[in-house]
Formats: sequence, C-alpha cells, structure tokens
Amino acid sequence: MTRDDYARAEVAFWNASTSLGYTFDLGVVIAFIVGAVIVYQIPTAM
Repeated sequence: MTRDDYARAEVAFWNASTSLGYTFDLGVVIAFIVGAVIVYQIPTAM
C-alpha cells in the first residue's frame, strides 16, 4: 500500500465509519454560512 492509498483509506474511514466526519463536515458548512453572512453585513452597514 502506497502512502497515497493509505491517506485515501484513512479519509474514507473517518468520513464514513465515524460520526466525526459527518460532524466536521456539518461544522464546516455552518462556519462557511456564518462567515458569508458576516462578510455580507460589513459592506451593507456602511
């Protein structure tokens, strides 16, 4: 198994076999939405 194969297997395991992958992905999406709202509000407040 090459290093790239191992890295892909690790990512697949954490994303599919544990709830951590789902929770992390959901957190990233929520953080992106909150960040977009904050960035949108800054120019409109001036």
